[in-house]
Amino acid sequence: MKPMRLHDKMIKNGHLLFKYRGQFPLLLLFASIIIIYNTDCCQAPDNTKITIQILAIIIALLGLILRYFTIGTTPEGTSGRNRDEQIAKQLNTTGIYSIVRNPLYLANYIIWISIAIYSLNVILMILISLVFFIYYERIILTEEEYLLQKFKNKYIAFCQKVPVFIPYFKNYQKSQHPLSVKKILKQEYSTTISTIIVFLYIDGVIHYFCNSTIYIKPIYIQILIISLGLTVLLKIIKTYSDILEN
Repeated sequence: MKPMRLHDKMIKNGHLLFKYRGQFPLLLLFASIIIIYNTDCCQAPDNTKITIQILAIIIALLGLILRYFTIGTTPEGTSGRNRDEQIAKQLNTTGIYSIVRNPLYLANYIIWISIAIYSLNVILMILISLVFFIYYERIILTEEEYLLQKFKNKYIAFCQKVPVFIPYFKNYQKSQHPLSVKKILKQEYSTTISTIIVFLYIDGVIHYFCNSTIYIKPIYIQILIISLGLTVLLKIIKTYSDILEN
């Protein structure tokens, strides 16, 4: 057997990572316990800690908004929550895709780096950034290989204008598809509740290591209960009706 080229090996790995990308965050959660255990956030002044954690929540909201806007203005028939294979009935080149080629992955990174910021742990911030780069680099390479084979010169021209990960706002072109709130409600409730749960998880881990007690702030419990209620409601509506269908 001939040795596989590094490019081909990365694409092969990308197919596997694409299929199981939903399980990836769980590994980071387990790793965060060990890292946060060795953090010095317990020594940080309360005012500093609160300020940084509020900033982290704002950053997470920006990541969620980016996901909402991307999902809400993207036509059906493109890769989103599918796991088994790449899907692209058309090439997205307007709206958010006119300024960055991978807005959903950028949004995911923003959300996860905000979680690391919330932990006040520089090591966790560096680890998440490094792992995301290695992980998503292979997935993006796999997706781009698929899009190149399908759209050929059109995709090459698109890549020459639009950056992979860092938005270039001067490129912005209004989306050809109006924002669909129904699509956002249908597809993004799971991401939203997952983000809330992870923040509560990190907050609980920090409090336990700093105070040796399990404690969740009452406001967080209220937010969780409301969010879970809305999630269950949207899940029921999605399953048993077509209200959220465009």
